[in-house]
Amino acid sequence: MAAFKEVADIQTADMLKLPVPTANFHTEVIQPSELQKEMIKGLAERAEKIRAGGVDPHVDNMLRITNDGRKLALDMRLINPLAADDPNGKVAVCARNVFRIWEQTKEKRSAQLVFCDLSTPTTDGSFSVYDDLKKKLMDAGIPEEEIAFIHTADSEAKKKELFSKVRAGQVRVLLGSTAKMGAAKQLCMNTAKSVKLHHVLAGIIAAIGKAFTVVPVVMWTYKITVTRQRAFGCFIGIVHAALQMAHRVHIFRGDFICQVCKLQARDAVRQLI
Repeated sequence: MAAFKEVADIQTADMLKLPVPTANFHTEVIQPSELQKEMIKGLAERAEKIRAGGVDPHVDNMLRITNDGRKLALDMRLINPLAADDPNGKVAVCARNVFRIWEQTKEKRSAQLVFCDLSTPTTDGSFSVYDDLKKKLMDAGIPEEEIAFIHTADSEAKKKELFSKVRAGQVRVLLGSTAKMGAAKQLCMNTAKSVKLHHVLAGIIAAIGKAFTVVPVVMWTYKITVTRQRAFGCFIGIVHAALQMAHRVHIFRGDFICQVCKLQARDAVRQLI
């Protein structure tokens, strides 16, 4: 890293203090189902066993717990395909918000971007949050042609065409992952339409990054609470977002915080029950 700094001049956002528009933040706090509560306790128990030692890392480890936790925080059907569709879960609440905003902004043809880093579209018939959210939106009354997945734009030319449709108001709901829609800033530039962002399960750093646009921005974040009103997002956020921060900011400054992140993640899991 020291050698890299000899040939690179690195300036992070907080160093440059660039002007950015004011973003309005909304957090939807969602109560977990009884099944989710039981599974959250199971995650904490698994973490305690790993911390105590004696667990073969090939059998169970913190990375596996993190992945199961992310699935659990998004939709129970990612853990158990036979689980019932929760009418008050993240996907259902997000769908209701998206439809309400879609109706309220018909005249302006405003765009909504939905970020979800798990359960991307599939072609094998298995459950996908993307497909489920699209179905809910269509059932509510949004035309299919106004809903799009960023995954369908598998080339720069197709992505450019898709972004053009969003700016023109032809596509008003665009779903994608942080990795695929990382250039969403370009999508929002040079348009007078307002933009609504929904982070169903995406990195916190990504949420901040998407605020760098030239149009009014409203951000919706969806979190599940557990015992003592602690957000399950604290577990996911610390593991996922803090590690992103370590790579994007702290490593550039020479601050190595990976071990700290691991300790915080462990403590967050222990506090879930």
